[in-house]
Formats: sequence, C-alpha cells, structure tokens
Amino acid sequence: PSAIALILLLQLLQRFRKSNAVKGITILVQPVIAIMMVTLTWQIASSSISLIGIWQALIIAAVAFWLMQRRKIHPALVILCAFAYGGIAIGVFHL
Repeated sequence: PSAIALILLLQLLQRFRKSNAVKGITILVQPVIAIMMVTLTWQIASSSISLIGIWQALIIAAVAFWLMQRRKIHPALVILCAFAYGGIAIGVFHL
C-alpha cells in the first residue's frame, strides 16, 4: 500500500513539477532530509563505536571511504564486504 501511494505521489509531483508551490516544497524538504541523514549517521556511528570500539569503527569507515571514493567500488559491494567482515569477526573473535 505505501509503495502504491509513493508511486502516485511521484506521478502527481511530476505533473506539477513546474509549479512554484512544488518547487518551494522541494527546497524546504531538503534541509529536513539532510538533518535526518546526519542524525542517522550519528546514531549508527555511536552504536558502532560502543559495540566494536573506536579503532575498528574508524578503520572500517576509512576502508569503506577508500573503496568507494578512490577505487570507485559500488556502495552495495562495500556493504556486502562489511557484512562478510562482521560475520567473520563475530565468528572468529566472538565480539
């Protein structure tokens, strides 16, 4: 049901995309989304640090950044590698 509502809303938005009201709403929503992303990042980072420690969390973040920015590896593959690393680390080191 929510996917159908989202599709219908996007179609409605596309129909009126030239409207000043739609442009204004789009501009006003952007800071809210940015704050939500910062909050989510902060929560995930603090959770990671409390569970695996600061150094391991920083190393994982640095490797992920390097893989995506320098090596241009798709984020989905980086996430898959992080899942694999987590499974191995939990299995071997009993974190």
